Amino acid sequence: MMEVPIKLFAMLQEQLGPEVVISLPDSVTPSLIKTAMATVYPTAKASIDTARVAINQTFAVENQRYRLTAHDEVAIIPPVSGG
Repeated sequence: MMEVPIKLFAMLQEQLGPEVVISLPDSVTPSLIKTAMATVYPTAKASIDTARVAINQTFAVENQRYRLTAHDEVAIIPPVSGG
């Protein structure tokens, strides 16, 4: 397990701040990241469930495994609308 900083945007940033740190294994899927986040922050679960995960500024493929290192940037980006 490693402590991973997660950057947050939009509604999640309003709820939890610009960044949180959670414990994750070094091999993860986007679903595992979102599940871990929702476990630690249950009040934000609805926003987390509809969000996308980005690793190193690229949206992650939902069922693909990623091996994280201390230098990787992980972000959770909820859908945004506006006009």
